[in-house]
Amino acid sequence: MDKPGHSGKPIPAEGKIELLLGKHLKTPLDTFVEERVQGYRAHPAGLHVYAYGDDPCEAIEVLKEGLEQICLDCKDRSGHWRLIRSILNDNFIEK
Repeated sequence: MDKPGHSGKPIPAEGKIELLLGKHLKTPLDTFVEERVQGYRAHPAGLHVYAYGDDPCEAIEVLKEGLEQICLDCKDRSGHWRLIRSILNDNFIEK
């Protein structure tokens, strides 16, 4: 369901990320988009990761790119990032 934002453009109230790194997720990530003073912020439910963009689609795209980077690059980072990486990697469908 869309809702109007401050700019009058519809904002997707929620969506799902079903694919990361070309792999399907067992459980798609519920993703929420909020209009901010300068642009839009997207975040997946239950994970403390945020991404920003000039419009809702860009915010979601930046979020997906960030989540993919976490899956690839967070081997040596703090516990928070390792936990998110583990959650995401455990959610991939094995072929």
